[in-house]
Amino acid sequence: MKRVLAIWELGGGLGHVRRLAPMLEALAQQGCEVQLAARDLMTVAQEFPQLTILPAPVPANQAQRQVARPRSLTEILQVQGADNPVALSAVLKAWQGLFSAVKPDVILLDYAPLALFAAAGGPVPVVHVGTGFTLPPDTSPLPDIRTAEDGYPDRLRLMETQVLASVREARTQIQLDTPDTLGGLFALVDRQVLATWPELDPFSHLRGPNSWTGPWSSVGSGCAPIWPDVGEGPRIAAYLKDMPVTRPLLAFLADRKVPTLCHAPPSVGPPEIETETLRMTQTPFQMGTALAHAQLGICHGGHGTTAAYLGAGVPALLLPMHVEQLLTAEQVAASGAGHWARADDVNGTLEALEKLLDDTESFSSATAPFQARHATQGGDRALARSVAAVESLL
Repeated sequence: MKRVLAIWELGGGLGHVRRLAPMLEALAQQGCEVQLAARDLMTVAQEFPQLTILPAPVPANQAQRQVARPRSLTEILQVQGADNPVALSAVLKAWQGLFSAVKPDVILLDYAPLALFAAAGGPVPVVHVGTGFTLPPDTSPLPDIRTAEDGYPDRLRLMETQVLASVREARTQIQLDTPDTLGGLFALVDRQVLATWPELDPFSHLRGPNSWTGPWSSVGSGCAPIWPDVGEGPRIAAYLKDMPVTRPLLAFLADRKVPTLCHAPPSVGPPEIETETLRMTQTPFQMGTALAHAQLGICHGGHGTTAAYLGAGVPALLLPMHVEQLLTAEQVAASGAGHWARADDVNGTLEALEKLLDDTESFSSATAPFQARHATQGGDRALARSVAAVESLL
């Protein structure tokens, strides 16, 4: 029996695991033994009880290192200890110890850069799946993700020089050669699966044609959506966290009597905040079923949810909480298929929502390219291509 080890290290929420889970399910159905290594063991185990979960190595003192506004993926790697060869070497050796114990035939990565540093160019084939942000192009230095902000010109190159020297030293200790750039190291894997569309990829201009496999998601899971029976305006399907904008946003929608179905955690408020036009659920609802009847979506810019909205022809208001979501939100706004505001900016959020409510039809028209790509490249087709990339190495 062939064995596949999937790995997820970084990123908030469970979007990365939700992308891996359908791949692992398909591989298991074809007779593979599949396992997932992750840091957030309890959350993953609760959400995906069918998976065998292993603990992922965590860098020492990682929780003490933070950067509020990272300039590039390289700076995020610094936070993970990639600029410290001693600490990084310990993590890479721990990963190789796990590889030796599991003995996978293929390693499948989603936003797992330290595991990639331990595996790329090694004896076990590696498949790297991700979005444009988590699967960077082969450029040097890795691209700036805050191009609208000022910064001294050599910052990105200096960061990369420091991190690359540390990575090279750590990989030498596990008998692996390292390319001359971080982009080259990310490209050293056996297969890359860009699970996105060029319109959602902030680095699409740095890639060749036909680079994108397309997104898929587990949109069929969850409870059946039950819409309000009354209301005025477009139906809104919302997935929200407990953020500063959440309660004012829901109060605004209730006051405007906009028919809204919202999944949010219990901390957002008791059932009493519901109205005849605002229906709350603590259980995630079936996104695919809900989007068949929605005209507008609201979420925080998670790639899977955003792609599901746009592929169904539903424009979106995005309220990003971190840089990966921000990049997705900026791409959507540039396409004309939605607006975005910071998740702590109440006034900006309500202004953006007003624009979407006032001209939903125009924003819906801008989703046409996403709908066309989804019909020919996304969903089950994209999932099948991603699974085929793994099978080709077994």
